[in-house]
Amino acid sequence: MRHLLATSTALGLTLLAAAPRAQAQTADRKTAISLTGNAFQYKGNFGSDYWKWSENKYGPGISINRYLTSGLDLMLSGNYVEFKKNAPVGAPYYGSNFATNVVNVNLGLKFKLLKEESFIRPYLLAAPGWTYTSREGNIVRNNRTENTDQDKSYFDLFGAAGINFRLSDAVGLFVQTGQHIPLNANIDGDPARDDNKWDDKFLQHTVA
Repeated sequence: MRHLLATSTALGLTLLAAAPRAQAQTADRKTAISLTGNAFQYKGNFGSDYWKWSENKYGPGISINRYLTSGLDLMLSGNYVEFKKNAPVGAPYYGSNFATNVVNVNLGLKFKLLKEESFIRPYLLAAPGWTYTSREGNIVRNNRTENTDQDKSYFDLFGAAGINFRLSDAVGLFVQTGQHIPLNANIDGDPARDDNKWDDKFLQHTVA
């Protein structure tokens, strides 16, 4: 968790100047709407891009927060990204590739720490939701090429840690790092699956 918060803070400070400013959310201003910038990192049968910043895939998003209590918000978010990857040299399926459009919508609770008037306010987020994937690709095995095009939806488990920055009474900023696990998802199209339900997943780093 400490690693997630440190990463979120570094990402937010780096992108602060370019980030869209969100409305600050308080008991008097119960609803906040933010346009978000997001960096996504894929992990699946084609390898792991986790914490490899050069492999980031970027996409837009929107976040709507509703104040419930001083320590709790309701959060609705939607995001889009396209993951693209070629199988690495030396892999048993070298020559394979995929390009998958991913849309996810999540609704959950944000558990806020520290006092409402604090400049820096960490939080935890639990937000299950829905992930839609539209994939084009090919898998090469035993000198045969198999088309893996598919459109499919999945139930998404999403948890995140973040920090709210209170810039003024009316303006705020948040940075966040979270893990998406769309159950049974096949982002890369590889037909070889493990017994578990989370072969393919992705991280989302957000600033708004």
